[in-house]
Amino acid sequence: MSDQREQLGWEIAESLAKLVSPQQQWAEHLARRQVCLAAPDSARLLELAEAVLQLSSRLNALLETREKLLAQGSELGLPAASLEKLVNNLETPQRQQLKSIVRNLTRRADALRRESWSQWVVCQRSLHHYNDLVHFIANGGRKSPSYGKREQPFRGGAIIDALI
Repeated sequence: MSDQREQLGWEIAESLAKLVSPQQQWAEHLARRQVCLAAPDSARLLELAEAVLQLSSRLNALLETREKLLAQGSELGLPAASLEKLVNNLETPQRQQLKSIVRNLTRRADALRRESWSQWVVCQRSLHHYNDLVHFIANGGRKSPSYGKREQPFRGGAIIDALI
């Protein structure tokens, strides 16, 4: 049983080591995307979206490995709701090192989550602003006919008027 737990500890260490690089790449991606959002560089944003798909597939593979490790821990009778709980209850020589690695990875994941969230909010607000501008142009600067009473007949937006 002790050999199995030690082997599990080594497998967890290997899995966690494989997570460092994708997290770093994700942080770099978010920094590049932030520049593109501020610029605005839609062509570069599309390129970055393709890179995210590749990174996502790598992260999904690591997630599958994580699930297998949690299942192994559970089979050994260890609390395995998360890697953190598994590592905290794993009595192996590398336990303290694993706890430190898990803490650092968790901290970094939280920072990446916050940055992703803030960029998502920026994108949503930009989309809403764009929608308002298109609506404003389409209605020739007037409120939408669905708001209030129509005082004069609506002929179309400024763009449509320019084409007539």
